Amino acid sequence: MHNHSLRLRILARSSLAALALAPLLALTACASESTGEDAPEPVETTSVAPDPEPAFQGASPEDYIIPAGLDAQTLGTEIVEGALTDWANAGGNNTLRDRIRASDESREVVTAEVAAENKVVVVDTLFIPGWESIDSLVSFASGGETSNEETIRWYAATAWTSEEPKNVEGYRAWMEVEAVREVDDGDGAAATRTILVDYTNHANTDKNVGPEPQRAGGTIELHVTSDGTQERLTYVNFT
Repeated sequence: MHNHSLRLRILARSSLAALALAPLLALTACASESTGEDAPEPVETTSVAPDPEPAFQGASPEDYIIPAGLDAQTLGTEIVEGALTDWANAGGNNTLRDRIRASDESREVVTAEVAAENKVVVVDTLFIPGWESIDSLVSFASGGETSNEETIRWYAATAWTSEEPKNVEGYRAWMEVEAVREVDDGDGAAATRTILVDYTNHANTDKNVGPEPQRAGGTIELHVTSDGTQERLTYVNFT
């Protein structure tokens, strides 16, 4: 008897709740009928994620692969105007600005970090394995890192500075080949070649406040060895 009374009270409350909601349902139905329009379909919205920041573009291995079998002129030009010029400017692009902005460090610290990273890429590709035991290559690696750091630091100082009217283009440095000659080093090794390259240094200082090259040019003595596919440096000397 007790359970029967409880069920009656629950049914009564459910009926009252239904009656209470009935006017709202009726008003909604009347509103749709009075306008003669169907209830609007839900609108699907598509959220568009912002484009990610472009990845930093530093030295890339493919820029420092020198194919085997090139004639002396092409070989010297590929190394000096190609690989060495690319190394000097590696990282000098708009992605450097994004990296500097994202860092808590100063511009000088960031460009030094970039130059250190670039050196690893370059020497792993352009130098012979075991180069760390060859004094001329150790010195050249250090000098290349310093040159790269200074060049991209000046790039960062000139590429995005609107306050200086002369800065119409970011700083850039490059080498131009004037003459190439191959000499017989006398060791009889067919896979080893000695190339002398006369070169001049240049920079686009007519378009920014960056510095002129510290030296006008000179001659580079390059020793290269081939594995049949790629030429690698075994010795470098500037005169």
